[in-house]
Amino acid sequence: MAASSGSGGGGGHQGTKCFRDFNEISRETAEVLSRGGFERASPVQEATIPLLLSHKDVSVEACTGSGKTFAFLVPVVEILRKLRAEGADSGSAGGGTNKIVALVVSPTRELASQIYKVAQPLVESVPGACAELVVGGSSNAEEDYSRIASTGAEVLIGTPGRLYDLICVSGKVNVRGLEILVLDEADRILDEGFKKQIGSILGSLPKQRRTGLFSATQTEEVKQLARAGLRNPFRVVVRQQFLGGQGSAPPVGGNQVKIPCAEVRVPSQLTLQYLVCSPREKLEYLVQYLRDCPGEKGIVYLLTCACVEFCAKALKGCGLLDGHDIWPLHGRMKQSARNAALQSFEGAKSGVLLCTDVAARGLDIPSVQWIIQLDPPQDPSFFIHRVGRTARMGNAGRALLFLNANEETYVTFLQKRKVPVTDRAELKRCDEDLSALVRKMNETDRDMLDKSVRAFVTYIRAYTEHQCQYIFRLTELDVGSLGDHFALLRLPKMKEFKRVPSALRDGFTGSTVDPSSVKYLDKNRERQRKEKQRREAEARAKVQAEASSSARAGQGQGERRLPAARRRKVDALQDDLELEEDYRLFSMLRRGKITEEEYDERTMESAKTIQKEMDKKRVKKKKRKRK
Repeated sequence: MAASSGSGGGGGHQGTKCFRDFNEISRETAEVLSRGGFERASPVQEATIPLLLSHKDVSVEACTGSGKTFAFLVPVVEILRKLRAEGADSGSAGGGTNKIVALVVSPTRELASQIYKVAQPLVESVPGACAELVVGGSSNAEEDYSRIASTGAEVLIGTPGRLYDLICVSGKVNVRGLEILVLDEADRILDEGFKKQIGSILGSLPKQRRTGLFSATQTEEVKQLARAGLRNPFRVVVRQQFLGGQGSAPPVGGNQVKIPCAEVRVPSQLTLQYLVCSPREKLEYLVQYLRDCPGEKGIVYLLTCACVEFCAKALKGCGLLDGHDIWPLHGRMKQSARNAALQSFEGAKSGVLLCTDVAARGLDIPSVQWIIQLDPPQDPSFFIHRVGRTARMGNAGRALLFLNANEETYVTFLQKRKVPVTDRAELKRCDEDLSALVRKMNETDRDMLDKSVRAFVTYIRAYTEHQCQYIFRLTELDVGSLGDHFALLRLPKMKEFKRVPSALRDGFTGSTVDPSSVKYLDKNRERQRKEKQRREAEARAKVQAEASSSARAGQGQGERRLPAARRRKVDALQDDLELEEDYRLFSMLRRGKITEEEYDERTMESAKTIQKEMDKKRVKKKKRKRK
């Protein structure tokens, strides 16, 4: 286990007590921690480890990088070690427990994988013990159960959905002997909509257990969960880390353990700045920033998955960043692709990770020197988690926030939340017109054009759902400049634009190229597009022919609408076409000719096309009625 920038080690903010000095921690565990470079416990570890090992429930509120991972993994391993020793003393075969001893629940697959990696060396120090990772995407629940049954895992680490399938749906995983439950990033788990699954899991676990809730913020949902699932818990609060070597034993009073903390909510070694610019200029500033920081490692956060895909292809294809490694990472990628991107970025000495908030919390990526938020997060609480990916382990870090002109009030909002932000006026833009370069790509590559349009549409919709709507108002957003940022050929028609003044759309540059004439560079995809267009044209012709025939048949009787039988026939034709198209796309997905993302996109496009045809049909009916 190599020392990293905060995989539970508490970063550079350590307390005065060595792990070897804990009466509750065995020599074997202390040696594993020492080999990983962790000698002293952080304040949250110093307060939490003795509580969990003395059969207490805990609710821990700790900022990023405070050492939460070891604060619950060390007790997990010590509980397992004690049970193994008791089993050996009582003459059990091999000293095994033959049951799930510990359950660790994490909100994301990436964070669960990271916890599993950190836990492995600790669990392996217990002879015969085993930990297993169970998350969705890479395997199904049946495969996970077979693996658990064959290895006899005592420590189970996973995401709520997969654990719910194993424990509550199939009921195959026996948790009646569970000793400790840990909910890591509990506020995020509840925010992601796992309340039902977590409730069912809690209902399946034994009442006489130890429970630890670990979160960055004590939301009302977390407090309710603590009241429902914990027995008179101790609350540990760490809002700010100690500076190295200046800590002292945390005061304990009643069921409250408070770590002395400063008012500032970010590490003192983090330089946090912002820049106000138009949406069109963002990529140009970003490109120049990357040019000025060769050999460095950084993370760029964007608002939506589609924005990540667009930005990745634009930066790779513009020809201005040769020599820079760029990895996209977002929630709609296949799990294997997500794992590969994260592992490549972790192992690289330099490069850029383009991602959404799926990589904002809990992840510990070594040597990240800077963070750029090209778009502020929808949820303001994620701001601290994003910038917390740098300035870890006592190292210096810098973070830069991009804001549109209508969003500058966000700085005041952050400052009131004890987040110190200063201006950054000296940042340079690249000399090249990046919007024009990307627009040329859109004029010749339909795949790039599709990514641009999807990114624009998802950005607008996400913007309207921002939690700080009094700051992020669509009616004040420069939509024309945003269209140029995504290098669109035309502004798409969206119902959201009804609230946007025309003056904010007039600045859009656009292109003389007809978007429908742009072809896919992939010949197979282009052939499929043409085939789809042909089928849609045939469907339109059939519908029009049916409508015309019905209209002629009803003229003598003064009929103004299709007979019921004829209407059912037309609707059935539409249903058959949609079903046939869905089956064709599913067959391509099953044969591996298209990805799941492409399947979702094309299914949506097909449904929209058929819906448009039905809308046109209804309009024609209304016109005939008026005549």
